[in-house]
Order: sequence, then C-alpha cells, then structure tokens
Amino acid sequence: MLVRSVVVRLLHTVALASLLFSPAAPTLLAQNDNAVHLPLVAVATRPVSQQVLFRTQVTVQTPVQWRDLERLGVVILDQGEDWALLLADDEQLEALAGRRYNPTRTNGLETLAAASGAVNSASVDSFDPLLRQIRALQPLLNEEVSVAAARADLRAAMTALTASQLAFLARAADVDSDNDGLTDDQEALWCTDPAKADSDQDGVSDGDEVAALKAWMNNELSGPPASGKPFAGWPAQKPDCPDDDFDAVPDLAERWELGLNPSRESTDRDKFDDGQELFGVAYCPGSGGFCGYGLLPRNEDWGTITAQMPAWVKAPGNHPLVAGFPVPEVDVVASSLKVETVTTVTTDHVISEGTERSYSTAKTEGTSTSVANTQTWNEWQEISESLEQPAVNLRQSRRANSNWWEDFKNKAVTTGKYIYADLAAQWGCLNSKVGFSLGITGELSYDEGYTEARCRGAMQKAREISPEFAQDFPAEQNNIQTGNLTVSPINDVDVNTQVLVSNNFDTENIARAINGVQFAQLQTGQMLGRRLYEISVALTAPRQTTTNTSGKSWGGSQTITNEQYEEHTITNGEAFSTGESWGTAVAENSAHAADLTFTYKVRNTGTEYAREVANLAFNLYIGDDPNPAITYFVAPDLGGAGKFQNFMPGEEHTYTSRRIPLSLEQIKAIDLGGPIRIMVEDFTYGIDELFYQDAANAGILIAIEDGTDDGDEAIDTYLIPTWGQETVLDVLRRYFPHETDTSGMVTAIWTPEYRTDTPAWCQAPRRPSDHPSKALWCRRALSTAEWWNVYTDGLGDGAEGFQDTPATPGSVALFRFNKDSDLDGFSDRSERRLGSDPFDAASFPRSEVLAGLHSIRNGNQVIATLSLLNTGLYDAYGVE
Repeated sequence: MLVRSVVVRLLHTVALASLLFSPAAPTLLAQNDNAVHLPLVAVATRPVSQQVLFRTQVTVQTPVQWRDLERLGVVILDQGEDWALLLADDEQLEALAGRRYNPTRTNGLETLAAASGAVNSASVDSFDPLLRQIRALQPLLNEEVSVAAARADLRAAMTALTASQLAFLARAADVDSDNDGLTDDQEALWCTDPAKADSDQDGVSDGDEVAALKAWMNNELSGPPASGKPFAGWPAQKPDCPDDDFDAVPDLAERWELGLNPSRESTDRDKFDDGQELFGVAYCPGSGGFCGYGLLPRNEDWGTITAQMPAWVKAPGNHPLVAGFPVPEVDVVASSLKVETVTTVTTDHVISEGTERSYSTAKTEGTSTSVANTQTWNEWQEISESLEQPAVNLRQSRRANSNWWEDFKNKAVTTGKYIYADLAAQWGCLNSKVGFSLGITGELSYDEGYTEARCRGAMQKAREISPEFAQDFPAEQNNIQTGNLTVSPINDVDVNTQVLVSNNFDTENIARAINGVQFAQLQTGQMLGRRLYEISVALTAPRQTTTNTSGKSWGGSQTITNEQYEEHTITNGEAFSTGESWGTAVAENSAHAADLTFTYKVRNTGTEYAREVANLAFNLYIGDDPNPAITYFVAPDLGGAGKFQNFMPGEEHTYTSRRIPLSLEQIKAIDLGGPIRIMVEDFTYGIDELFYQDAANAGILIAIEDGTDDGDEAIDTYLIPTWGQETVLDVLRRYFPHETDTSGMVTAIWTPEYRTDTPAWCQAPRRPSDHPSKALWCRRALSTAEWWNVYTDGLGDGAEGFQDTPATPGSVALFRFNKDSDLDGFSDRSERRLGSDPFDAASFPRSEVLAGLHSIRNGNQVIATLSLLNTGLYDAYGVE
C-alpha cells in the first residue's frame, strides 16, 4: 500500500506539472536577460528547506561536466556555451554544489508556482490539491524504506514534462523581492532578509557578498572577501537558521550553494572551521580561553588562534576545501661532521687528546618516506625521438658461404623460378605488412608488399627448388620478431654477426631522470618529502627520427615502499692517521676515544604553524653495519619539555648536537672514509599530527610537481576532502580549474604560483581580482612538447580511466609535468641538470667517448689494453 501511495502521489505530481506549465497557464514570464522580479502572492508556500524540486542555473566549464549532468539525471531547461538552466531535486542540487557547478538563481518549484498565480489567483486555487500532493513527498523522501523508489519516480516525472512545459518553466522569472541578485529562496538558504538588499547593512548587497564568497571558493579571490558574511548576526542568533555543525555557516548554504559538508565543522578537517576559512572570522561568543561555539578554535590554541582566521596560514591551507597543516622536516647540514679525540691515541705517532678534525661529506639521500611502484596513469601527447643506428650490411655475412649461395642462384635461374629465388632469402616478417628480405644481389631490403603467409609460402617454394635451402633454412627458423628485431644469419661459418634493431623507445628519452622532491606520507599521517637525484642514461650521437605520438594508458602495481634516511659520505676528510698506522692503533680509553658532533636543521614547510615538534631522534650508522651504532635523542639538547615550540610556516632553525662518544674502532672507520648514515628515525608534532591523519584518511592528497619553468622542482601538496560517491576528478575540480576532452580526460590544469610577475611560460595566466600580486594561476596543458605522468596510490586497479576512478579516502595522486621545449627528445629537466640548452635543438646531452690503446710487449707477445673515457654529458652504452 505504501508503494501504491507513492505512485498515486507522483501521478498527481505529473498532473500538477502539466497544469502549472502548460501553454494555457498564466504567462507571467520573462526572458533570462530581462527577468521581471515578482513579489510572492498570498499562497501558503512552504519554506525552501521543505521543498523538493528546484530550478537553478549552473556553470559548465568542461565536456565531462556536460556528461555528468546527464548522469545526474537533471532536466536541462535551457543552455548556453558555458551555462545551463536545470530542473533538479534536492539531492541533485547538493551534488551540483559539491562538484563545483556553482548553482545560482535557485528557485523552489512551489515558489515559482505561487509567484505565477499573482495574476490569476483562481488558477492557483485549482492547483492547491496538487500542491498538497507535492508537499506530501517531502516527508516520504526522508523514510529510508521508500526514498530510492520515491526519487526514481519523481525523476521520471521530471523527464516526462513536455517541450512546452519545459519552455514555460525555463522562461519563468526569478522570485527576487528585493532585487539584490539573490532569489528569495537563496536568501532563505543564507539566512538573509529577502526584503532588504543589504541584510547586514555593511554597504554591500547580499547578492554581491554571496557572489564574492563563491569567487573565493573558485580561487578567483586570494582570500575571504573584505565584506565577509552577508547576514546580520550569526546563525546561532537567528531563528530558523540551522547550523548543526557549529561552523557559523548556515547548513542549507553549505549544502545547496557552496558544496561544503554541512555535517562537519571543518569540511577539510583542519584546525579551522568553515566559517573562519570562508568569511575570515567565525562565531565565537566565549572568552577567557574558551570559544564556546563548536570545537574549533580548540581551547588549547586559545590565545594563538581565535575567531579570526590567522594571517600566517599560507595558501592553499587557508581555503575551505584544502586542509592546512604543518609539515616539519629535519635535515643534517652537509659537512658539519666533527670528530675530536678525548683520550691519547697512538698509531705511528701520538694523536693528542683534544685534536679535532672536520670532515667534508656528501649528502646522497634525503629524509624521506616514498611511495614506489604505485598505480600509474599516463596522459600524453608529444613528439618523441627515435635514436637510429645503422644496421650491419649483411652482404658479406651471406656471401661468406658463397658456394651454397651461387649454387642456389644458379638453380633458381635454370628452373625459371627467379622470383622465388628472390623471396627465398626472406628472413621473416616484422609484421603483417613489412617483409625483411635479402635479394639475389645480396642487398638487404624491405618490401612492404609481403604478408606473413606470402613469406612462408615463398620459403616453402624455395625449399622445393633447393635441398640446400631446406637444410640451411628449416621452416621454424624465422628469427625476426616484433618489438626487438634480431637478425641472425644461419650457418655462416666464417662470419659471426648479430644485429639488434630496437623499435621500443621510451617516451622520456629511454630513461629519464627524476630530479626534485618526492612526496609521501607515513602510516601515522606524517607528511614528508625527499629530494630525488638524477640518474642519467644516454645514447651516443644519433641519427634522429621524429615521431608524433599521443594517447593514454594506465596500469601497474601498487606497492608502498617506506624509507626514511639521510646518508652522509666522507669525501675529503682530514685524516688523523694513515690506513696502515690505524692497524696498530691503541688508546688509553678505547671505549671512549673521541666525540662526534653534527649540525641539523628543523623547518616547517607546511601552510600552518607547528605548535610543537617533539621526540626527535637520529640513528647513526658507521660503515656497512646495518645496525645503528648510536641512537641520538635530541630532547636533552632543548631543556624544559624537550620540544621545539611554535614553528611558523617557512620558519627554520639550526642546531648542533651534543657530543656523541665514539670508540676507537668507530673513530678509525670514520677517519678512513667509511660511510656515515645519519637518519632521522622519528619525530612527532603533537595533536596536529592526529588532525592531519584524520584529514588524510578522509581526503585525497593531490601532489603536483609542476616542472622546472618556475625555477624549482618542489612538490606542492593539496589535501582535499571527499565524501559520498565521487570520482577523483570530482575531488580535483573542488580546487583546481581545469579542462577536459570529450571523453573526460584532463587535458589542462591551472596551478598557482605566488609571484608578482607574469613569466612567458605561464600559459593563459589568471590572477585573483582582489590581490593580483599575491597569486598567479598558470595553465599546464598537454601538447606536442608537454606531457604528464600521473602516479596514484590506493585508487583502484587501473581498470578505469582517471576521470572515472572512484575517489577513495586516504589515497594519493601525484601529477608530474614534463616539457621538451626544443623538441630534441630530451626533457627540459634533464637538459637543465646536465648543462645543455633546453631551447636549442642542436644542444642536447650527448656522450663523447675517447678511446686509447696501451700496449706492453714482452718478447714476441704483445698485450694491448683498450681504455675508454666518456667526457660528455650523458652516459654511453653499446660501444662497438
């Protein structure tokens, strides 16, 4: 009976729609560009919070957004190049706001119906029974048992409207009593006064203030608008203005206007509630160490963080949809290692107590936790360079067995089977179209007319002509393979020749070096970065063949490799003694022969201050021993609570360790240049670490290495929340302007640079309209010279494209942008690192190999040794 009741009510709903929007309905209409703002009539219209269907206008920026509108099941009433006027239910309207469609001009269907009755009250009276049926749907939609069926039937009724009904609804005027740019229903969402254009009387209209807040959400402003919130007072002080999450933002504005989470005080789960980040200030009626409204700001932060959004929080951490957190980093200062003897050591001479040596060290690894062998997606369109080497002329190889060859040619000619003789030396098929053949003249050639069947048929004919051919070329010996093409002459006794022709080329120059900082996170939620050092592999000076390629791929494994170490290797130490002398060294106190000290830096590279950095410990490894020789705890250095206090974003301090005792064997190993690895073993940053872990487990970490054009290779990170059924692209579009192709593949993305100039490499620059000196958004696009690698962890198995991959909380996506400005096949990153000009195709990293022959004669015996030296910028291999 319940289901039947739903169907009956929905039939009434369809009937209502037919009556309301039929061509015979009252024509109180206006075009979108010249809308007439109508007062509400004396009709019992329910509050917008209780309405089910809405007309709203959205911004559509990419082809995939048009596709997603169809998937959402909304009804498109009208549309332009970058906008659409829609009919949507309450659930669809929430999804539109959450996916950054920026819904505006929102009117409840019942509100429009009431306004349309202003010139014909008799018609409105006749709609009253059907309006009651629509109103009955709202409580039904809140019942879990019937909600799915009710929504499905309601959306079916929406799509069943006739063309004339849709046209009538598209032309119906917005209901905006005070003509401030917000419909009366939007005013209800924001808890503003629909009868006052400036509800809080600050000199800025309600519509302009809401538009500015949305511009801030869309990164068109660099921070909260100066005018702040549009409503007078705060939600807690206003009747019928629910704020269930205590973030000072009305719940309905979060849900249907902004795309924030109305169930969480801080949508991005950082230490700042949504009101602080959206308006620049939050409701905080308490004093004396307690805010008194919600959990944020935290009581323990009182006096440092109050109702005002702190100015020290750096972008993007001050945005409502990107979590702001500290990122503590610890590094050992290179060449800061010092060893001082504390007892008398005797080798072939006496090393007196108090003698000090400073050791020059080379830092080979950074403190890190890395994610390796993760799921990867590649989206690319580029010009790649194939490096071609001459193939060996097989004429001599084949003619080395000249008796057989001449006999075979003679037989072929005398039998009149010359054509078969020409094909008989067919070595196989590279693919179904290209034959690789050796003609009777002994020339190596290609013939695009051969198919595999033709090749094999020709060889069979040749075997019939010449038994010798059958003996030397059995049927199964077709040595040419696809991919790596190996040509091996058979039974050439005098010449042993093998030719390798490779047609598998790496789109990143065979092996492209990664240089920069690799971002990752510990299981504890700790964010860390490690500098990656370049490993170069090269080809010798090539003959270049340019190939235009484009496409996409995904796949790979998902293995997380956690590492955390920093290795310092002695390079130019001042030795206490020689290696031979250390073999007989003795000391008055061999257990404590010397003291070691080193210098380290502690910095905060995050966007928010670190209240504390505690429990910092280093492990020191000497030589090749996998077990730490010493574990050094920093806390006693600091005194008091043993913590570093209040590290602001960008703040850095340098400290020197206490004296660390060394045994005689340990000082010997160090003095002789054995490797010393000084690893950051552990540190914590208090409750901030727990906040970060909570945010990381409920969001997606978008990491971007935006190339070398901006002068650095730092990886910028954006921890963006996700909830509900979303794709990774839905999460990405929460913060980043972007473009897609018709299939939804991301083809361009804007990333921020914080600088005052506009460099030439910044494509289609966008600056915030309020503070153009604070941020610059640069477009990074796929092109013939630019390609991306997207590495992911925890985001599916690669069975779906990136744009359709479900968003999984706690996952990571790293975008790495690559560029080859001069199209010479070498990335700008590699060329800058190796010293060649990234804008000159004639200048590229290459090897320069010098060869020398050293001969030693002993009587009639000469031993010759060949020596090779590469003085170029790139590795050489395959030297022949």
